[in-house]
Amino acid sequence: MAATTAQAAEPKSAVLAPIHQFRDSFNKGDVAAAKATHAADPSILDEVPPHLWRGSGAFDAWAADLGKASKAAGMTDESVTVGKPLRVDVDGDAAYVVMPAAFNYRQKGKRMTEPGADGVRSAPGGGGVEDQRLELGRRRAARRRGGRGEACACPAAKPSTGSAPKP
Repeated sequence: MAATTAQAAEPKSAVLAPIHQFRDSFNKGDVAAAKATHAADPSILDEVPPHLWRGSGAFDAWAADLGKASKAAGMTDESVTVGKPLRVDVDGDAAYVVMPAAFNYRQKGKRMTEPGADGVRSAPGGGGVEDQRLELGRRRAARRRGGRGEACACPAAKPSTGSAPKP
């Protein structure tokens, strides 16, 4: 029975590895290492305009747009935390993962944490993160416009420190 449990855990560990590598790289500000966790032509969906990036330049464009939006909002010391996966589906060499996440930062010196969720689909053949949907802090966009923002019913992860990649 122990071998069966270990065999079942192995694919999940392999699927989670690039997600944790992305988090660690993002938090260190290592954009090259964060990009390396993604497939060559990923799709990224995020609340930062223009909200959707696809293709070979998607990661670089997303990182640049995130940097511009963060600078305009006075956000610094950005980091991402992820919690225990809520769902991990492995089908051959492809997988789908949903996990609680939080976007942590300072805005004009005040520490902020926005709970959310991260949904990831890995590329067949172990090609990295193919599709990433970041639902981190639905309140962030409203706060950038000067509003209070909406409540988010997503579970939160524990905050950590670090810096966002500098494109």
